[in-house]
Amino acid sequence: MAIHAVALDVAITAGGLKDKVNDKTISSLTVTGTMNAADFYFITDNLHQLTTIDLSGARVVSCRLPELRYMNNDFGADELPLGGLADLPLTHVVLPDSLKVIGKGALLGCGQLTEITLPSSLESINDYAFAACSALTTVVLPASVTTVGTGAFMRCTALESITVEPSSRLTTLGDFALMDCPALRSVNLGPALTTIGERAFAGTGLRELDLTANRSLTTIGDWAMVMTPVEQANMPNGLTHLGDGAFLYDTQLAAINLGDKLAQVGDYLLTGTSLAGTLKLPRVATVGDYALYNVSSLSVVELPSSLTFMGDSAMAGMTGLEALACQASKVPDLGVGVWAGVNQGAIPLTVPYSARFQYQAADQWQEFLVKSYGVPGDVNGDGEVTIADINTLIDIILNDGIGSDEETLIRADVNMDGEINVADINAVIAILLS
Repeated sequence: MAIHAVALDVAITAGGLKDKVNDKTISSLTVTGTMNAADFYFITDNLHQLTTIDLSGARVVSCRLPELRYMNNDFGADELPLGGLADLPLTHVVLPDSLKVIGKGALLGCGQLTEITLPSSLESINDYAFAACSALTTVVLPASVTTVGTGAFMRCTALESITVEPSSRLTTLGDFALMDCPALRSVNLGPALTTIGERAFAGTGLRELDLTANRSLTTIGDWAMVMTPVEQANMPNGLTHLGDGAFLYDTQLAAINLGDKLAQVGDYLLTGTSLAGTLKLPRVATVGDYALYNVSSLSVVELPSSLTFMGDSAMAGMTGLEALACQASKVPDLGVGVWAGVNQGAIPLTVPYSARFQYQAADQWQEFLVKSYGVPGDVNGDGEVTIADINTLIDIILNDGIGSDEETLIRADVNMDGEINVADINAVIAILLS
């Protein structure tokens, strides 16, 4: 009586797997020696009951196939070819120890995969490599990985955590990389990360996004966190670009820290969120269209001195707004209906003393109860006009303003003629004498 073989160990040379496998119903396969794309496509075409594969002792070599596979017939060395193990009932996979690249869609649709061993040599996980691996719960990326491509773990619906090993070199998390992973609760992508792509975390289950440890991170793409249950978000101080709609209608978002180097607040950035209390925007130049639209729980917003423009309906529907402050000494330009639906006449707007009349005359701004901060002549900002303010003025004039912050320079133009000179000293003296 023959005993049905469910496991097979073979040593092959590249292209020879088809000659070593007689039973195509095997469930376990271990391969040593060299392999190429032809061997992987033999597996996907024929071994439809394979659940476990161990390739740790195999080396992938380059080849050129006579026929096209996925519109391609040239395949590189040390690379799991595109679609190479896709749509198999695999549960456990050990990849070659020397593997550097996991190709596009290499394990796409392996819906029963629960365990994947990634080698320490791995450098890149390409587009959709593990997409729709719906049983995978945990991923640990080797420190050697630098790039995770577009949609690499998209729709891994059971995925709970993705982390990197210490000393990670990961710099790029591609567009849609973790989109539609509703079980995802924990993310640690390491200090080398510079870029998070468009919709990278959209539709995940993340409740907290703390990226402060990602000190090299400068760019987060559009719609990155759209439709997630995130409650608190902290951006690193080095972040310069946060894409449009990054937190669009994240209705549970109650607190956010945008860092201090953000260049602009993008369109729809915080639309429909539950931010409450006070929001102090960093030194951005622009606030985009609908950026804070319908953020009805915020009571205080502080706009920076660097602000030059606010887009259409940027703060429309903010019915809970109780106070607004703008530190810009030049009145920022506005789009259409910036505060539509807001009872501006009941809300104080605090602006620099030197610009109070301009705000009171400016379209849309003038609808607020315009107030000013600062005391005329209080150059050093201590709340009093004394000889110390004259000394501060002298220092500013002698040093051409170098070393003085923007607000001090605004206060130093006491006579509001656009220049800081002896005339401002005379203005302070006149205030003291009066």
